[in-house]
Amino acid sequence: MTCTKLKRPDFGYLLRHNCVLRGEEKPPISGDDPRRELVDKLVWTYDPAPYVFGYYTFGAMLTIVAIVDPQGSLEKPTVCDVVTSNLKLRRERVRHLRRIFNLCRLIVPLEQILPNRGAPELKPVERDDKIVELGDNAVKKTFKIDAAEKIQHLQSVYQSLRTLKVPNTDTLLGCSADSVWLSPKGLDILPGDEGELVDALVCILEALEKMHEGHPPIYHRDIRWPNVICRRKRLSSSSSWYLIDWDEAAWQPTVAAQHLNRLCHAPEVFLDGHGAEVDIWGVGQLIFECGQRGVRLSDDIQHLGLRMKGSVESRPTASEALEMLLRLFTVERCTRPYQ
Repeated sequence: MTCTKLKRPDFGYLLRHNCVLRGEEKPPISGDDPRRELVDKLVWTYDPAPYVFGYYTFGAMLTIVAIVDPQGSLEKPTVCDVVTSNLKLRRERVRHLRRIFNLCRLIVPLEQILPNRGAPELKPVERDDKIVELGDNAVKKTFKIDAAEKIQHLQSVYQSLRTLKVPNTDTLLGCSADSVWLSPKGLDILPGDEGELVDALVCILEALEKMHEGHPPIYHRDIRWPNVICRRKRLSSSSSWYLIDWDEAAWQPTVAAQHLNRLCHAPEVFLDGHGAEVDIWGVGQLIFECGQRGVRLSDDIQHLGLRMKGSVESRPTASEALEMLLRLFTVERCTRPYQ
């Protein structure tokens, strides 16, 4: 069933957690435009794949299409009609069946170039305390335990982010008794090289700079790669990265978060009264994990990562770490205002 807040196609076929074939179906007397709905509902997150497939119908008239990666300054992909079949006619149904077989031969090679998603599109993913659904345009989280309390907490967090004008974060679109809807939709992937890592670090540190200097300051406390998403910038070789998942965010006075994983969180987060140092440690851990997973890192960025994970006294502030990155790698800020 299509949801008004979490948009989904009428039909979707998943390959490697990516919806590579989607369809919109309307009765012959409908005033809606299923061809337009194919892209109105879709935020493109399939790079480096140049296209995915789809179809739309008016009654028995079915058109197979290619949905092409947005070009130039366009934000939406382009729909290219390939062939139309009138399924009222027996010969057209036979031809359509042959076309489906041929289409399958084109879909399979896409598997080699589709992004590696941590969670599937369009399908609910069960986690310990919530269900996460990745729609075409947004993310829906449904809480199974203490929903009202958690939603109220997130509303306060996003209001604080809005007040402080924190950039490079996701946005709360709306909520119900047990669910929240969040945007943008992106890819939970690791940077592929040091350049992408620097882009991600700049975006994250810009967010932390505003957060930690706020009145009052706010701390994310759960900075890990699953909580950072990537979106491609149009007309740019750099990537756009967002800090997401604010369930653990807190203000002073902070309380020890004993439920977090000690292997991927700062030691101080397990003590009362921690602050910005836990987020800085988390950014250092992002650098460390990229190196562990085969990304070739320069001595400069490795040294910065070690400083961030060092003693509390030696850790730089978000502003200091950001200035180091901008100076060492001659990159630009990637700020996008909080929406």
